[in-house]
Amino acid sequence: MPLSMCRKSVEAFLGRHLRTAQTVKLILPALSAVDKEHEHLKKVTPPEEARTCLPLVHIMTGNMKKFINGTFHGISSHYLQEYLDEFCHLFNRRFWVP
Repeated sequence: MPLSMCRKSVEAFLGRHLRTAQTVKLILPALSAVDKEHEHLKKVTPPEEARTCLPLVHIMTGNMKKFINGTFHGISSHYLQEYLDEFCHLFNRRFWVP
C-alpha cells in the first residue's frame, strides 16, 4: 500500500503493481484522479433484495438512527454533521481498550 493517499503516491503504487487491462474499483478521490479509462458498472438492486446486497450498510444505518434517537431524542439538521462525526468516532473506537 502507498504510504499516503495523494495522487502522486497512488500513481506510483499502481504503476508498480498493476498490469495492463486490470480492473480496479475506485473509491477515493486520489484514485479517481489516476483513472485514465473507466467503465461505469451500474447495479440496480430490487428493494426486496437490498438487505442481502449490502447488509452492513443497513445495520450501520439502523445503529446510527438508534444512537441519535436514543441518546439525543432527535436532532436539528443544523448539527447533523457533528452528530454523524460523533457516531463514526464512537463506532471506530468500539473495540479500543485504554
